[in-house]
Amino acid sequence: MLIYILMLAGIFPLYEISYKFKNPKKFFLIFSAIWIIAVFGSRYYINDFTDEITYNELYRTFSGMSCGELKEGYGTLEFGFYLLYWCFSKLISWPQFAIYFITAVCVSSFFYFIYKCCEDALLGVLIFMAMGTLSFYMAAYRQCFAMCLCLFALQFAINKKFIWFMIFCALAFTMHKTALLFLPIYWIIKIKSDMRGILINIGLIITVLCTSDVIMSWAGELFEKNYPQNEPFSFLGFFIQIAIMCLPFIFDLTALSQYDQMQSKKQHSYKVILSIGLSYYLLRTNYLAFERISYYYSFAVIPALSGSVISIKNEKSRKIIYLAAILLCVALFLWHAQSGLDFFWENSER
Repeated sequence: MLIYILMLAGIFPLYEISYKFKNPKKFFLIFSAIWIIAVFGSRYYINDFTDEITYNELYRTFSGMSCGELKEGYGTLEFGFYLLYWCFSKLISWPQFAIYFITAVCVSSFFYFIYKCCEDALLGVLIFMAMGTLSFYMAAYRQCFAMCLCLFALQFAINKKFIWFMIFCALAFTMHKTALLFLPIYWIIKIKSDMRGILINIGLIITVLCTSDVIMSWAGELFEKNYPQNEPFSFLGFFIQIAIMCLPFIFDLTALSQYDQMQSKKQHSYKVILSIGLSYYLLRTNYLAFERISYYYSFAVIPALSGSVISIKNEKSRKIIYLAAILLCVALFLWHAQSGLDFFWENSER
């Protein structure tokens, strides 16, 4: 709980201070990122189930491993991650560096995305933290690297730079094989908001919802792993995530928000991406693994929701909903404090 409170304690003062500078948005995101990396990177998992323990031990192992031994033991399709991890373990033997490094990669990548795609930086940052994205990626290093590379690939897709898009997607694939599911983004963002585009979007959603067994069968062969159905999960957490992802669509249906032409085009692209992410997330009721897959698309809730809130037509309603959104994000963020994180120096015996 202390780590989460400290992160929030730094974010809000930095937001207030940022308006004294020439570029408030850039100042806030840069210094918030530094603060979060410093605080969250100084955590240490204290239960034995978390991936962080695994990756810390892996880092220690890599520091004494030769390149030949690395290739022999980890020469898989995801060799890119292990090679990068091995290189850093040779340069810096301190295992805690791995935690700071992955935190820096995750936070800086998502904050760059927020800078490029969100008009309101504070709300974008709080949504990113409230949705559990930060906590998830801090326990899933390989997918975190893959997703961060995908965020940069998205910028190339938006700017129609196909070669660079494919290069970053290929790099992401070497980090985590599931990044292959991000490839359709290049064409998905081109879906227009006319009737034909709506029908294509609906068709994509139906396709995703009807092919869960096919996707899991493919994933099982790719990862050489059997994914059981109907695994237990938190219904409350599931409902909250679904409700938040549905909010941008609810704002549209109720005509609360009003976008200019450029905003409208961007918001449509984010909502198409989000609709696919929502579809994947719904499938976690069949296979829990779909929650991980959904992150390749559900990240679009950050610009979609923040854009919907700040574009509300009525000024009074906008202020009330904006405040409510901030309070909701803070409450959800603190809810994630139950994950048992602490400062590493308080657990030095580990």
